[in-house]
Amino acid sequence: MSFIKKSLGNNENILVIMKIHIIFFFFSKLLRLFITYVLIAIPLYALNESTASKNNLISFLSSLFIIWLFYLCTEAGITNRRVIFKKGLLNLKTNEMLLHEIETVKYKASFIQRIFSIGTITVTGTGSNDVVFKNIFYPMEIKRRLDDIIITIKKSQA
Repeated sequence: MSFIKKSLGNNENILVIMKIHIIFFFFSKLLRLFITYVLIAIPLYALNESTASKNNLISFLSSLFIIWLFYLCTEAGITNRRVIFKKGLLNLKTNEMLLHEIETVKYKASFIQRIFSIGTITVTGTGSNDVVFKNIFYPMEIKRRLDDIIITIKKSQA
């Protein structure tokens, strides 16, 4: 069961579960992994070719597995009360904001991201941290839906 489902309160329903694009998620992590590989593994390989190549392959594959686990442990969603972003397996980090506290919803996407219908949504609220959803599928659709929910809430409070 997902974190978002477990954390639902009374009369709280999930409206949207956001999907994070795996390629863009992996890209930033793989770039760091590649830099580490170039700075550490290749010089080690030059010192001892026989065991270094096996160890490098094992460490590279285990690093890929860890990145995959991070991807699986990242969740984002919208309920009828709040927006939620959660990441981590052993050390959880969540960022939540109540819908009635939201002031602005910003959308950002590079040219490449727009081609693949991927982008970043930043939710800004009153007196709290921003909730940032990076590399999610169909960000404009999510933004429109979130804007509609916020307008409905603001009308009901007036």
